[in-house]
Amino acid sequence: MNARCVPPSAHRPSPCRKEFRFIDYELTVLATAHVRLGASSGRITVRGVAGADIDTSSGNVKIDAS
Repeated sequence: MNARCVPPSAHRPSPCRKEFRFIDYELTVLATAHVRLGASSGRITVRGVAGADIDTSSGNVKIDAS
């Protein structure tokens, strides 16, 4: 075990293990808005806006143009 790689505790996660966090966002904007969204992975759903620029490395994109 190197000096920077210490076992985790209740107050400190291990720097040796990658831990992923997931966050869901729901944003409400005007129907006339043009939105720009980006994600490295995960799902992006856009509905009811005038336009959208979407950038993602992987994941699903759903656009509802109504």
